Amino acid sequence: MRMKKLNIILVVIILIGAVILSTMGSKPMQGLQSVFLSLVSPFLKTGSAVSQQIGSVGQNLKTLDELEIENRDLTLKNRELMATNQLLRDIEAENNNLRQALEYRERSVFKLLPARVISRDASTWWNTVKINRGFEDGVESDMPVLTETGLVGKTTTVAKNESIVLLMTDETCRVASRVEGSVE
Repeated sequence: MRMKKLNIILVVIILIGAVILSTMGSKPMQGLQSVFLSLVSPFLKTGSAVSQQIGSVGQNLKTLDELEIENRDLTLKNRELMATNQLLRDIEAENNNLRQALEYRERSVFKLLPARVISRDASTWWNTVKINRGFEDGVESDMPVLTETGLVGKTTTVAKNESIVLLMTDETCRVASRVEGSVE
């Protein structure tokens, strides 16, 4: 019951205010409008700024098709970069091996001749290899063959530009040796 009275009083006050406003002249009405706008304008500006921010977020969104194309492109680029990275790692490892070989060659008391393995005998995979140096390069039979890690075998058959190396892993390979620091 109390609520109905309050509602009726509120409606009557609003009606009286509306009648007063309608009877006012244009000058007092403009003044009242100015006061009302100055009270409400901060809220209108904030609402407008929020609306612009929400609109700009929507403009930067991509469609699902665009995202799938971008994802596919990035996946392809990632694979290419991983392959390039692996290639660079392999080149770095080879470079390190060559640096070690050069360092070994520089501190060796022997006259060393670099050579490359050009083939392996398929029937005796672990027993012999063929290198790209021969008697034209000064290679002779029964010469030691070294890597940066040490002795790997000895030459057996020597041709003009290639030699066969019998590897230490072959049971028939015999080489003389001496333990460093021992007395002869």
